[in-house]
Amino acid sequence: MKTKNLLIVFCALFLSTFGQHLVARTNIQEQEIDFDCFIENDTPLQFSSARVRDFFRSNRLPTIALKGREKQDNEVVQQFNGSLQNYITEVYNARGYAQQLSQDGTHIIELLELCNDLGLDATTVYSCLRLFYNKMKAAELVDDTVVQQLLEPLPNLLKKYFKKKEEEQIVRSNVTFLRENTENIMLSRFTEHYDYFQKEPDMFITKLTNEIDQAYQQELAKMRSETSKNDEDAAMTERLRQTVVKFFEITLGKTIWHMQAYEGIWDSFLSLANNLQMLGVHGILDHMDDLDDLLWSLVHRFNFFLDLRGSTLPPAFFDEIESDIASGAVFFLEEAELDEGIKSKKELLIKALANAKTKSIAFRRSGIFSEPMV
Repeated sequence: MKTKNLLIVFCALFLSTFGQHLVARTNIQEQEIDFDCFIENDTPLQFSSARVRDFFRSNRLPTIALKGREKQDNEVVQQFNGSLQNYITEVYNARGYAQQLSQDGTHIIELLELCNDLGLDATTVYSCLRLFYNKMKAAELVDDTVVQQLLEPLPNLLKKYFKKKEEEQIVRSNVTFLRENTENIMLSRFTEHYDYFQKEPDMFITKLTNEIDQAYQQELAKMRSETSKNDEDAAMTERLRQTVVKFFEITLGKTIWHMQAYEGIWDSFLSLANNLQMLGVHGILDHMDDLDDLLWSLVHRFNFFLDLRGSTLPPAFFDEIESDIASGAVFFLEEAELDEGIKSKKELLIKALANAKTKSIAFRRSGIFSEPMV
């Protein structure tokens, strides 16, 4: 009887342990499959629906009356900076704001639009974008739709800060002004004081020469001032450009795509690559190295995503991508790499696709789940 009772207890313990192991294994798979819930199931923050423009208006910044201003006004700058400080205190510093930005980039776009409407200069835009760049460092993951949301309007919002003022054109304009101004002075003086010229030609020429020289010195001082200002503007423009590069480096390095809408993942990847190249078309990126670095960030992150989630993606997903790559439809993958001897983006992407597709087939045929735990 005692033996029978012990056997019953042993069987109960075994079944309990086995059941717990089975539940734990099931939970591990569910945790992996529902990885995207980090983004999708999060409750929006209290301030997520508040518009930046409304916040600044509530801080007495007359955003409507000043919309479309071409030049910066010092009083407006002071009002904007005051409102910005309040925004930083009340919104930017709020707990969870980085996670909010990782799911919705509306505040970033609205603040850049506000800088445009108020005619604020590159220095102010740089300060605002740098704030968001540093805040994004605190985000764990960034939704792919947010990166897309930011990339699409960015060329129109920033292109005016990257317009090149050709130094040669400025010099030519000033030389033309000097020649025309000299001709006007000479014609005017000879017409008005011709009698004086006949009586005192030497004195007349001396005065005329001094007047022309004075006009020349004034224009030369103006040219020097413009050159100095252009140098300062160029330096700030370059700082803004590098902040744009760093901002997208960090967001691309944290990008995640949604498994529940896997049909759109490849289109999202292609769209992100295209919009990165548009930054170069509009002069926001002016060196191939910067564009190449961002494209590498995108490819490496996508490869990581494939490695992480390959088992849960259907084989048909990989067939479409392989077909596009094989046909040469992904143009940036067809370009030669800037660095000699390295494996190309195309090679690494094809390898990542093959590995992920193998995992997908193994999972569907044998239930082998090979991704690491999250």
